Amino acid sequence: VNSSIGESQEKQKAYLGKLAEVSARKKLLERLRHEMEGLSSDTQRLLRESAKTRGPLKGLLQPLYELIIPQSGNEEFLAAALRHYAQTLVLRKSADREKVLHYASENNLRDFSLFCMEDLANRKKSLEKIAGAVPFLSLIEVNDVAEHFLKDVYVVDSMEKAVSLSLDKPLLEVLVDGGILVDRHSVLASMTQGGGSTFVREAEVKSLSTELKQVEERCQKVENMLVALEKKRSEKRF
Repeated sequence: VNSSIGESQEKQKAYLGKLAEVSARKKLLERLRHEMEGLSSDTQRLLRESAKTRGPLKGLLQPLYELIIPQSGNEEFLAAALRHYAQTLVLRKSADREKVLHYASENNLRDFSLFCMEDLANRKKSLEKIAGAVPFLSLIEVNDVAEHFLKDVYVVDSMEKAVSLSLDKPLLEVLVDGGILVDRHSVLASMTQGGGSTFVREAEVKSLSTELKQVEERCQKVENMLVALEKKRSEKRF
């Protein structure tokens, strides 16, 4: 029993350390999200106005990076594919676009971009199957917004394939492992977004939330085991 208790205490110590580490990282990223790190001052102004309980933009805007979440391990790909849309704000209804533009004009806000979900109705397009290339949509949590922005993005395993595919199908964008992007104009770009990307940050927050829950559950199991072992040891003394 004493040996089992010792082993369980070691596990508990390791889990508590991991819990502290994951929690600290999550809090840091959430602070950066709250401070809207990486967004222009104009984009921040619009988001703050939308978050108010009263006002002309109440509840109208949501960052695009909250709506497109990659599977674990594909964060850098997403950051590269959507490099131009890190500050894009999403509207539900086209009628609200004028409200936002009017507010922006009155407050001299220029450094922002908007996308309206209502516009998706007339832009559906079937996914093209391409030999040797993986549709990026298969590597993310698919929804209408993600499909709209990423339906023409594919992943290949070599630079040779990326360049060849880009020349053969110039309307596509091609990603290569390592954060290399070949765009619609066959321009090759090496992306080094890292944690500075809003998309990478949002994906990591979600991943850490899941990991935090799992570690908490393991800690609880070890705690329960220790309680049971201590009880068993106590009973043996009598």
